[in-house]
Amino acid sequence: MPSTTAPLSRLSGHVVAGLVDNGLAAAVARAAVEEATARHAKITFLHVVPDGLSSADHAVAAATMFRTVLRANGAGAVAVACTFETVSGDAAEALVDSCEDAGVLVVGADDLDVTNHVADYCTEHCACPVRVVTDPDRTGPPRAAGSAPSPTTRATARKA
Repeated sequence: MPSTTAPLSRLSGHVVAGLVDNGLAAAVARAAVEEATARHAKITFLHVVPDGLSSADHAVAAATMFRTVLRANGAGAVAVACTFETVSGDAAEALVDSCEDAGVLVVGADDLDVTNHVADYCTEHCACPVRVVTDPDRTGPPRAAGSAPSPTTRATARKA
């Protein structure tokens, strides 16, 4: 599996940025803009929240994530067409379902201390390539040996 810090620009299609509550939304948003710019494509920022949130909590989560995306791509950002959607449910399944016609899915890397491995699931089940983004400033437990992405991204080719 090749590692890269460059966009997967040889591919076409729109970009889906998978936003989940893992602390990597800003890094995912920046990588998605990088991909969309290289592809001359639009971005769908897909924010997935857990089932069972009240409508007020759902709205607060969506607004918070929207602000995070805007701040991450603040001053000097390239103008890229985008949409922002918030859905409820299992993050991994929702992201895979949203990528049927996508050129690439951009998601944040999984932590070892979480049981729901969104990036790993997406890498195995997506119909498009998956760009897994880490945050070089983030601290926390290291990933298991052999599964660590490069300092910024790990690109995974589509599974046959």
